[in-house]
Amino acid sequence: MSEWKEYKLGEVASVQTGPFGSQLHQKDYVNFGTPIITVEHLGDNRITYQNLPRITDKDKLRLKKYNLQVGDVVFSRVGSVDRRALVTKHEVCEERAGGYFMKKTDFNKELAALSVVELQIKVAEWRGQLLSLRLNAATSHIKDYSQFQKLRRNIARGLTFLESKSVTMNGKE
Repeated sequence: MSEWKEYKLGEVASVQTGPFGSQLHQKDYVNFGTPIITVEHLGDNRITYQNLPRITDKDKLRLKKYNLQVGDVVFSRVGSVDRRALVTKHEVCEERAGGYFMKKTDFNKELAALSVVELQIKVAEWRGQLLSLRLNAATSHIKDYSQFQKLRRNIARGLTFLESKSVTMNGKE
């Protein structure tokens, strides 16, 4: 019978913590960009994809130290320490744009995969985000004005897919 050997974690794996609040703030999140995962997105050995925050390419480059690689284990060190996920090839793009960063997905494929109700909800969310962005522009500084164009474009794409699905469902096509 073989005996278990005891090792310190650092002897068998490298450990990377962060990014921390001082490196990445909620105000750094944008409506469109590279999705990132936070503790809320860690589950039973997998990553959940609902409401992923996103960051700009500039922030992605700044935080490249946190790149994820296939086989990495991501877990919370404080709070919900039972949350963890194994990183698979699904989360990491070939250029390794990871580190709590996940690959950019094909936006049109994402929209095509949504149901009519999900599309309606998504378009309503984007419209709310656009309204919020307009209010913020009137009352404070906006970090990235290109967000206006991206939101408008995605609302139009969402409405196009919604119309296409509605026509198909009604048997007109």
